[in-house]
Amino acid sequence: MTKRYSLIVVYNKELDKSPTYKLCREYNNLITIVCDNSTTPNNNQNIAKKDGVIYISMNGNKGLSCAYNAGINEIQSKNGYIMIMDDDTEIPRTYIEWFLSAELHDTDIYLPIVKDEKGIMSPSKNVKGVVNRSQDTNISYSEITGINSGMIINLSCFKDFSYDEKLFLDYVDHYFLIEMKKRNKKIEVLPFEIYQNFSANTNSKKSAIVRWNIFKRDSKYFYRNNKKNYFFILLKRRIRLMLQYKDLTFLWR
Repeated sequence: MTKRYSLIVVYNKELDKSPTYKLCREYNNLITIVCDNSTTPNNNQNIAKKDGVIYISMNGNKGLSCAYNAGINEIQSKNGYIMIMDDDTEIPRTYIEWFLSAELHDTDIYLPIVKDEKGIMSPSKNVKGVVNRSQDTNISYSEITGINSGMIINLSCFKDFSYDEKLFLDYVDHYFLIEMKKRNKKIEVLPFEIYQNFSANTNSKKSAIVRWNIFKRDSKYFYRNNKKNYFFILLKRRIRLMLQYKDLTFLWR
């Protein structure tokens, strides 16, 4: 059986407080890589060393694309499968155990069903460049997209692909799947459900403003060849934030 890896991106969290990390450490046949995007001091390097885990400090928050590239570049052979995780992804034990025991050789990318407090986040639909949630997981190949959390990827996908480091946080996963579909990679939706604490769904106005600024920057780059979609996406998010925080300034921030 090919090797199985987990890649956990950590941001300002101690590893021993991460449910994702603690679950991964229970399985000796799962090779865990931690990419630490933290901007505050922590003891993560010592924890990882004690646990025999591959640890990469990003020396600050370099974004998801940089962290993913750094983690995947640690795997020289590009042979096996890797599961992408955030430090707060609630992964069911049954999903990890399936990942470690299943014969994964016919599919390039596996997408679990990811939910947040609003319902299904992933898989979702990318229709003419606009990504929207879908309550039906039976999505056509041309439209299917999804988020990174819990995604299982054949490492051979990275022999001719690197994440675009101009994307900091948003659209990293959608860009990846767009590129994989150009290469006719096989995608399969799995019946496993995981819960994700999605950072865009914050109740803190201060945090929402930070996330909004990142979203604007990433959206501008992702939709650089489609200004119509760019302005449409921003308008939708502006209205949502204005209504949520009862603050008209989101219309021109």
